[in-house]
Order: sequence, then structure tokens, then C-alpha cells
Amino acid sequence: MNEATTPRHTLRVTMSRCPNDGELAVPADTLGCRRCGNEPSHLETMTVDARGLAEAVITVNRPIGGHEAPYRFGEIRLDAGPMVRALCSPAVSAGTRVVGIELDESILFEIEEAVVDA
Repeated sequence: MNEATTPRHTLRVTMSRCPNDGELAVPADTLGCRRCGNEPSHLETMTVDARGLAEAVITVNRPIGGHEAPYRFGEIRLDAGPMVRALCSPAVSAGTRVVGIELDESILFEIEEAVVDA
């Protein structure tokens, strides 16, 4: 199978939620709440789909961190609440529904319809 026909599945990510102030974090905070300082042992941890809305997407025209230019980078508001910043496929633009897939031990957001969930 080539990349165009290989089924890809929505990645799940671990996030934390502070019961004191509702602060959400991806990845899950291991040092405590960033906002109120609540102890790490008091934070709720959950696994959620890396699915949401691309709020802003830019094209980066110089290589950074091993990525060949040009590439797309975006701010994604997950359906579970937190904002994440990650690589995006070339077709993703602001306002697009996206899902995250695994890419070389990282995450890449693609247009929702391009990903087949089992």
C-alpha cells in the first residue's frame, strides 16, 4: 500500500486537568498546575483524541528542527479544550477540522476526512 491508500488512525494524546481552576494541558503536566500550582498528584489525567479545529496555520519557509522547508505549522484547538501547536499537512488551513496522526514519534494534523478510524 502506498501512503495515499494506507489507513491512518486518529492519535490519542494524554492531557491533564486541574480540578482547582480547570487548567488543561497537553502533554499532561508532571510538575503541577501551571496556573495555580496544584500538586501533580491532584491533577486529573485523561487520554483524548487528537481531533479539533485548526485556528491558525502558517507556512514556514526555512528549515528548523530537522524539517525541510517549506512546511505547515498550526495552532489546533482540541475538541477536549486545550490548544496544541504542531505540524500540519499542506492541505490544512485555518478553520479546517483536523485529526492528529503519528509522524516519526511526533504528531501531524491532517484534514479530518483524510483519516480512516477503525
